[in-house]
Amino acid sequence: YLAVLPEFQHRGLGRALLEELRALHGKNLWATTDDDAIDFYRALGCVISNSAGDPRWPGVERYLCTLPYLPLLSSQPKEDPEYEPVNGQLTRGNIRIEEPSPSWPHHFQELCEQISMALGPQALAIEHTGSTSVPGLPAKPIIDIALLVPDANDESSYAPALEQAGLVFWHREPGWYAHRMFKPPAASGRMDANVHVFPAGSPEYLRMMLFREHLKLDAADRRAYAQIKRQAAAQLLAEQGEDALVMDYNRIKEPFILELHRKLFDP
Repeated sequence: YLAVLPEFQHRGLGRALLEELRALHGKNLWATTDDDAIDFYRALGCVISNSAGDPRWPGVERYLCTLPYLPLLSSQPKEDPEYEPVNGQLTRGNIRIEEPSPSWPHHFQELCEQISMALGPQALAIEHTGSTSVPGLPAKPIIDIALLVPDANDESSYAPALEQAGLVFWHREPGWYAHRMFKPPAASGRMDANVHVFPAGSPEYLRMMLFREHLKLDAADRRAYAQIKRQAAAQLLAEQGEDALVMDYNRIKEPFILELHRKLFDP
């Protein structure tokens, strides 16, 4: 718990404290708070997400506030991500890009409520990310969700509850920000989705969020990204037909994404 005594507030002490902590440890900082401090964190430049309620303060709206450390966002891990299939496998198929649909936010909301009910306070944030979260952007018809938990490596704290709620534990990548992924089963009748689990403070979560918000506001980059996506899908169809690897589609898009990351995150 960090706070400034009332008689010393409005002097910049809280800002100085958090900025010193970020610089000292070289990490993103995250905190949960309620309405009385949200403006402070917003003014600091934090990424704000709605968070689960805290049983210590029933009925109070809570928020997850994450202060980025830009050097972490402009670089990727060097180690092997250690892809480990659990109940899934690398995704193959016809990579098709669809025009934006007004139904995509509704599909996200349904899954968000399912996850929230399953995890309760363990779900520090549930965010709609990826191309289906950007109005006006064509996308593969798959909902991407970033789910933040206190410790993604502690699978016992969230995986059984997600599986009991009907999601399939697809794979884990311990070397890539402790990433885990869950999906609705094919027979569920739900739209396809990837539920990406990360620990709070994850650089990848911040990249997803800031990338999403930039594309919402920048029409030129949104159009350029849409063109790259269509070109990547067409290239894979020509090279691999109906059995293309999604990871190859992502590889083709990667130079554009990394260049945009440099624009957004390089200090």
